[in-house]
Amino acid sequence: MDIFGLLIAFIFGVVCQMFSDVIAKWFFRIAPIQLTRWFYVFSINPRLYFKTLRNTPERNIKQLIEKLFHAWETKDHNLYLSCWLEDATRIVGDISNAEERKSQIRRKFLDSCQRYSKIHVESLIFERINILEQGDGAIVEVRYRFNLIRAKDQLPIIEDAKEIYSVLRRDDAWMIKANYDHFLIIGDGMAS
Repeated sequence: MDIFGLLIAFIFGVVCQMFSDVIAKWFFRIAPIQLTRWFYVFSINPRLYFKTLRNTPERNIKQLIEKLFHAWETKDHNLYLSCWLEDATRIVGDISNAEERKSQIRRKFLDSCQRYSKIHVESLIFERINILEQGDGAIVEVRYRFNLIRAKDQLPIIEDAKEIYSVLRRDDAWMIKANYDHFLIIGDGMAS
């Protein structure tokens, strides 16, 4: 290939790269957050997506966490509590050492259900599900977004968070042993 052909190929490559960058930026700006987050996670961990399509521990764990978030939307405290082991704990905040027990977890759930007239799960993305060596435990990392409506004044709130769960298999069912509220970003519901 002569120098002219190499120059044309180089220019064509640069133009294609610029065009694909523009398309990607446009897509991520207009696409719903659920789709953009899913696309990002799928691009870095496609195996997880395919594992959750089959009858695997990853799929069963995903269904457990989806049940937990469905309980938030329906404000079903019995369904919510059925996801947690009796000796479950939760740590709130990334620098806190205080652990909440199941009774406190229940109380905060009920308080949130009263505080918000509407709880909608806009996005629930599984970033990783790592089965532990023994096979009876796993670490689950999720990113979610709630659209909330405050009951007292109907103000919209967005809660965007990342959480880590430790789950254990008990009698062929997965249950939450511990939850770590990794970080939390709350803002008004006018943001997108």
